[in-house]
Amino acid sequence: MYRILLVDDEILVRDAIKENIDWKSMDCELVGDCENGKEAAEFVKEHPVDIVLTDILMPYMDGMELSNFLHDNYPEIVIVIFSGFGEFEYAKKAIQYGVSEYLLKPVTAMELTGVIEKMKKKVEQQRLEKSKMDALTQNSEEYRKNKQIIRSKNIEALVNCTTDVNASIERLAEMGIDISAASYRVAIFDIDLYSGMYQLDTEKRQESALMAFVLFNISDEIVTREEAGIAYQEGNNRVGILFQEKWSRNFTSRTKEICHEIQEKTKEVMGFDVSMGIGKWVKKPEELTSHTIWLHRPFSIAIFLVETFLLIWKNSTPFRKSRSKMIWQNSKKQ
Repeated sequence: MYRILLVDDEILVRDAIKENIDWKSMDCELVGDCENGKEAAEFVKEHPVDIVLTDILMPYMDGMELSNFLHDNYPEIVIVIFSGFGEFEYAKKAIQYGVSEYLLKPVTAMELTGVIEKMKKKVEQQRLEKSKMDALTQNSEEYRKNKQIIRSKNIEALVNCTTDVNASIERLAEMGIDISAASYRVAIFDIDLYSGMYQLDTEKRQESALMAFVLFNISDEIVTREEAGIAYQEGNNRVGILFQEKWSRNFTSRTKEICHEIQEKTKEVMGFDVSMGIGKWVKKPEELTSHTIWLHRPFSIAIFLVETFLLIWKNSTPFRKSRSKMIWQNSKKQ
């Protein structure tokens, strides 16, 4: 079905067109008729329209102004202009507004039917192109999501050494991700809202996954901007960062600043808190696992290892540090 809007300030012209065109046989519907461009502009804001048939000279907003409005705001609408003999040269200027056809008044039913059939083909072509673009966009989005999942799984496998380190590095290289640096460090972000829940129902899992996706996007944007490493997702409520030290000046303090910025941005955008843990710097990727295992414990427990410089932040504030070898401290008792 093709939806047509008729615009003409002469009621007799509108009535004649409405009554003398067999809309149904052309698979068309006359969804409205307006007496000026201003009224038509308001109509298309509230109703879907495929083709506009409009006169040139009308009060308040003429056909040229209406064409300009439609071109700027509803470029998918096909425009046909009626014009009197003295207006024809003026009407041809409307080509800059994407007007598809001009009809010289008076217009016969046969002429108008022929033009509408022609415009239907143009609408159909636009629909086909939109369908193709929607399909491409969907495929592109699915590909991007799948690529992100594969990237995250490979980095997680590298960090936790669950597969051969060299194999993980090779797979990441095939994705255009270079794992080579003077030293490496891992940070883990945990969404506080779900950190103490060991079992989540379907609704909570979906909510957690959505929040983790937002946290990942924020982390990825900041880390990429700073050229500091790679962000990746871990499960439904954690995000990790593999920091890669390729320049040494103040990089240690900068990684902490980056992590705090991620916490603050997440709080600003989504209104929820995230806890953060940062592991020790290591020289080789295969050494990462021994210094990230503590980061995967529940974040209601804060762990400080002075020897390995493992620090846990809760809501952007570091816990009390100690000189003992290992301190386990329940955050709820603070």
